[in-house]
Amino acid sequence: MKNNQGFSNILLIVVFLVLFGVAGFFGYNYYLTSNSLPNDMPKLPESDQLTNGDLSKEETSKIVESVKKEIEDKNLSRIKSITSENGTVWWITEDGYSTLTENDPSFMVKFDKRSSGSPSPKTADFDEINLIVKNKLLNQGFKLNELNSNTGLERAGNKGYIDFIQAFEKPGIKCVGKGSPDMPYFETSDSIVTEYNFSCTTDEKIIQNYNALKPFTDIYVNAQEADRKTFVLYNLDIEDEKALASFRDRIGGSRVSFYKEGDTWKFLHPGQAVPDCADLIKRGVPKKFQDPCIDYKNPIE
Repeated sequence: MKNNQGFSNILLIVVFLVLFGVAGFFGYNYYLTSNSLPNDMPKLPESDQLTNGDLSKEETSKIVESVKKEIEDKNLSRIKSITSENGTVWWITEDGYSTLTENDPSFMVKFDKRSSGSPSPKTADFDEINLIVKNKLLNQGFKLNELNSNTGLERAGNKGYIDFIQAFEKPGIKCVGKGSPDMPYFETSDSIVTEYNFSCTTDEKIIQNYNALKPFTDIYVNAQEADRKTFVLYNLDIEDEKALASFRDRIGGSRVSFYKEGDTWKFLHPGQAVPDCADLIKRGVPKKFQDPCIDYKNPIE
């Protein structure tokens, strides 16, 4: 009889633990759905193969420092300074979404000014340093990621103002080296200052940003007919029924705002200027989200 009673007690404990676990699971999921986005949160493509949760900032810092030391050991004559800092990694996922991670280990190389009439910044500076970085990373097991690399990204129609980017990856880690002229390069310009930035991040950080911002990126793309590869949203701030995110393309940045209607987030306004009331009304934005706005056709004097 005592054995039966003991078995019954054990059975009750097991049932209680199962019910507690189920309640906790659904309670946590309710918390997520009620405090975050209603949209599905897909994983970064191939994240199961690429993500190592135990990778830390310390590990990416070691990679960055090893590349920095390799450049320092070459004693390139035109390097003015090499400084360590916290930087960003812009990464385009395989399904075409741009993500931006922040506060990643990074270093910046500054080159001396060059007089006019010299070879292009790419040939004189970036090819040499890109080769050093590429060889170092390949020896550490990285592979070149062609989607995130380019030979030059034109800015504002000016073929002389270009970023030169090399991106590398291995399981769990992404690294990007970018050479940037500080000013447009013209044969007639007096001088030009060039910079090279190198940063590394983890797949875990990329996936977190991807999951949080993909729905808002889709909303912006549909509203503005934009190419998601050319811009990135970050610094998402959700407060009740309004959301604000930082917007950045390869040239500069601003802010973009959203509003929530029912369970659905919608596009409110791009940029930092006060929106046009007529445009908000035309798009059916509820009145409570229209303030502040300006009637540009009949401004108050």
